[in-house]
Amino acid sequence: AMERACPIQGNELDTVFAGKSNGAWKVLRKNGGSLSLLCALFCDLFNAVADSLHTLAFTAEGDACEMYIPAQSNGKSLPDTEKYLIVLANCHMMRTSVIAKVQQKFVDLFWSDHVDVSGFFSLPAEVFLHLEHKLLVHYTANRGRKMSSLLSAAIYTGGVDWANMDQPEQVREYAFALITEFIYVHEEVSRTAGTSFLRRVLVPLVEAVAQSFLDLLESVHFICYNGAAQLNAEMAFLKVGDL
Repeated sequence: AMERACPIQGNELDTVFAGKSNGAWKVLRKNGGSLSLLCALFCDLFNAVADSLHTLAFTAEGDACEMYIPAQSNGKSLPDTEKYLIVLANCHMMRTSVIAKVQQKFVDLFWSDHVDVSGFFSLPAEVFLHLEHKLLVHYTANRGRKMSSLLSAAIYTGGVDWANMDQPEQVREYAFALITEFIYVHEEVSRTAGTSFLRRVLVPLVEAVAQSFLDLLESVHFICYNGAAQLNAEMAFLKVGDL
């Protein structure tokens, strides 16, 4: 089970690359082909990790590979949203910390021999970045579906007669429910992936909800003055600055 990203520490990398002055490292420093092979092996390793993370995130329920909540939650299978966030945090850590540290170790070891190894590690970094993007898209789509359904019922499918409305007296319940959903997303992201991911998750989610709001309004043929006042009050309540 994977919970939070766990980076390789500097001393662990020193252990991995220990003995750089021994015979094996001398051979690598003299043989560019062997060095290329070693870099390729590391890249294959990173790609295998990325593939495993992809499987953890997107394997359907009931298949062989599952991710579980920590022991205090009685071993229940994780919901998709938390699964996406956990894998997202691990992908980000692999891309920004682990791969970067391994690459720097190679540079430290072989730069004096004018061997450029930086290019070897760009592809696995791009693989993890692509997977991060895919996870963000799936997470925001999953969370956005409920928010869109709240908006749809409040604006288009809920039987509201926008052409004949009484003077508004208060913000309708859906607006409070929508704010509650954003609060839950904020808590889930902070708890599962970390606060550093809040902007990456919330910005596209707010944009998607705003676009859904606009699309639904464009489906309404006529809105009377009181209806416009109702919407104006609710848009003010839901303004992005408050989210």
